[in-house]
Amino acid sequence: MNEEIVFNIWFIVDIGTNLSTHCLIRPYNLTGTDEEKLKVLHILAETDYKTCVRISFSEKMNAIYGDGKALEGYGHVSVIKDYFELNFEFFVRKAEEQLPVLVKFEGDGKGKNETIKQTLPQNPLFVMTILFENEYGDMKPYTTTENITWIELERLRLGVKL
Repeated sequence: MNEEIVFNIWFIVDIGTNLSTHCLIRPYNLTGTDEEKLKVLHILAETDYKTCVRISFSEKMNAIYGDGKALEGYGHVSVIKDYFELNFEFFVRKAEEQLPVLVKFEGDGKGKNETIKQTLPQNPLFVMTILFENEYGDMKPYTTTENITWIELERLRLGVKL
């Protein structure tokens, strides 16, 4: 089987404003075909974000609102995919920072042990997911009918029209 490091990335979007400033990234070492790996990543995308640390990504972004004013440091959900693609190497580096080093031991106990930095392959497999978050920190991925209904009900509760 083809073993490789792959990753999930979630962009956290405020449910009331559709703005984002943070993402979550989790690398995995998976085996199987690309199709099998993507299936696993999609399954993990539903829940694994809860064990990740937030990463700020939007320093260079500006969201433009109806009055034409820019909100520096915020990205609108409509541009996240393009921003991710344009800054792919930044996000790959952030995923690699999550990886532990591997240790290579000399078997005789007299040799020098070395550490090996893990890296993602040239064109890594990944799944990108949008997470909507309410003012209480409750998050749901925009993936299933049930989750999308929750997001819509939260927007109704907040009186948000998007």
